[in-house]
Amino acid sequence: MARHLFAMALVLPFVAGLAASSTWAKEPGIPRGAKTFERLDKDKNGKLELNELQPAAARRFMGLDRNEDDAVSAGEVEDWLRAMMERRRDRIMKRMDADQDGAISRAELDGYVNTQFKLADADTDGGVTREEARSYHLAKRKQFWADRRKARSQN
Repeated sequence: MARHLFAMALVLPFVAGLAASSTWAKEPGIPRGAKTFERLDKDKNGKLELNELQPAAARRFMGLDRNEDDAVSAGEVEDWLRAMMERRRDRIMKRMDADQDGAISRAELDGYVNTQFKLADADTDGGVTREEARSYHLAKRKQFWADRRKARSQN
């Protein structure tokens, strides 16, 4: 029981953080990133106009409308959040639960952190600079999206 509580204590902050950031990804709004801004700026005039923003917002958010009644209910948002959290939980367990016993032990956590540290320490000097950390996260993000595109193309 203590092992399961320990595992939950590790996983919940990750899941809560993802739920918050992923929720914002579905919520309509003004884009933060330059790439998204440029992609939405269809006429390439350096400004987003309402007629450029609304279709993308509707496409993303109304994709949650599973019963196709042209409205997104709280239940549909909750279903999407639950599915997203379950996928994230499964990814965390796959990455960190080395012996696949359904719990992440302290030794597994230490091994995972050690591996991540070694990957981030590009110059192998025993420390991670801000630039190494930034590069590490950028590489992880690129790999995540490449894997996601590959998975979608296979479906």
